[in-house]
Amino acid sequence: MTKELDLTCPAQTGSETWKTRLDSLLAKAIKDFFPDGIANELPCESGKICTTDMLAFKSILHRELSAVPALAPHTRETLRAVLRSSAEAAVKQCTGGDSKRQCGFYWGEGVFVKPGTSGVGETMNVLSAVQGLLALDLEGKQAVGGGNGSTGGGAGGAGGAGKTGEPNGAAVKGVKGMAWMVMAGAVGVTIM
Repeated sequence: MTKELDLTCPAQTGSETWKTRLDSLLAKAIKDFFPDGIANELPCESGKICTTDMLAFKSILHRELSAVPALAPHTRETLRAVLRSSAEAAVKQCTGGDSKRQCGFYWGEGVFVKPGTSGVGETMNVLSAVQGLLALDLEGKQAVGGGNGSTGGGAGGAGGAGKTGEPNGAAVKGVKGMAWMVMAGAVGVTIM
């Protein structure tokens, strides 16, 4: 007879064991991957030798950590603090290229650094950092979309766009709606 692994979150069970293990894992992740409160891809940034995959890891890190409070609400403020400081550093360095809005990889430098690391991966990293904050703010609320408030979509900035409240046309609930924002952002980044 084997013992079953309980993967139910503490918000559902009140399990202190699950909460303790999760808190320990998050503390280690924050210590290792967010020195000085800024996302850092350790092997890549310490030696400035990055594989293509490494250039997208900050995106994955931010996106996944921003989803944790949906399962464990007690982590929200801890994660919000570190994800906010990291996102601020990410946005601050998006000053490169001819457009002066190109994003790089080395967020901790405080300025745009381009040793061949400025492209879609780096831009998606910044986009995920910012969208992760939106996901934390949307938790438990509904995002209201549909420019004209009709169920048939619409154009323009009228209606409930950018507000929270009752469903209005193409409303989405909580973090699930972030998938649409991520897709829209990816399309925008690709077009740039």
